[in-house]
Amino acid sequence: MGYIISCVVIFVAYFVFHSIVHKIFLKDPKIDSYRNRLSQATVAVIAFGVALLTNYILGIFSEPTVSTEVKDSKGVMELRIKTTKRVADLTAGIPIKGMVKEVADRNQIADAQMEYQVKGPKVENSLNRYDFIIKNIEPNVLLIYEVKYTPMIGIPPFEGQLKIAGDDIYKLTYGWLYNGNPKSRSQWRDMVSGKTVNWNGLQISDLVIKTDMNPYSEGINLMKSGNLDGAIAYYSQSISQKPSMAAYALRSQCFSIMGRYDLVVQDYTKAIEISTEQDIVLYYNRGNAFNKLGKHLEAIADYNKALLCPPKEHPLCKVYFNRANAYYQLTR
Repeated sequence: MGYIISCVVIFVAYFVFHSIVHKIFLKDPKIDSYRNRLSQATVAVIAFGVALLTNYILGIFSEPTVSTEVKDSKGVMELRIKTTKRVADLTAGIPIKGMVKEVADRNQIADAQMEYQVKGPKVENSLNRYDFIIKNIEPNVLLIYEVKYTPMIGIPPFEGQLKIAGDDIYKLTYGWLYNGNPKSRSQWRDMVSGKTVNWNGLQISDLVIKTDMNPYSEGINLMKSGNLDGAIAYYSQSISQKPSMAAYALRSQCFSIMGRYDLVVQDYTKAIEISTEQDIVLYYNRGNAFNKLGKHLEAIADYNKALLCPPKEHPLCKVYFNRANAYYQLTR
């Protein structure tokens, strides 16, 4: 359709401009053939430019408008999508602070077809990214997808409020056809507003340790903002000045988010040695790190120790479940 309109525009533009130039030059009987050829070439160039501009404008208007909305309550996330035109394929990589348990497609089969995949460590205490891969989306249909997940367990003072870089934005990519040719667009969107934002990946500037500040407190601030490398640097300085169970535990959580489970084990071991009491969280989290490293016997030993500690407010069911999983891994 776009090419047909472009051809019509070329014809009309050429006819109009050629007629105008021809009439002007007919008033002068002395005009030579060179001037005539030049005028015709000029008209052709102008017509071609108008056709290109028309094709470009039509291409812009062919792009669908894709509206998205993400609602996240603790343990349940809902993604809503609506397009103004037919979309051939769409991918939304939604960050989820926890482990995905179940995905529900609330739509009719005729509205769209969904595939999905989870990227990340796929464990509770980590940021995972859930890729919705949706094809053949019909226009003006509200699509609803629901994800149930196990939220991350934060170590105090981060219980329920841990900030990780990139957990407030998601990448949206969608494609459509124009004149039979595939076109696509990728953009980053804000999790709350759904508006397009500029994001080129996590940018960590050079860290300058401020000697007049408490490095432990600075580590907490940077960890909340998602600057894990900076937080690790400050926790390390705090440990070098005065080793503490809290600094080791929080640094280990940074390592856990980054997938460095060998360092997680080292830091929790130090935290257990320094701690003045038997802490269920320390043994439980070190057991989880052992599990990730494939050291299931060590993990079971830590879960056993965790069950002997004062329960505090830590859910014992998680300890029993992970210990059972470690036993299962041993029998495989």
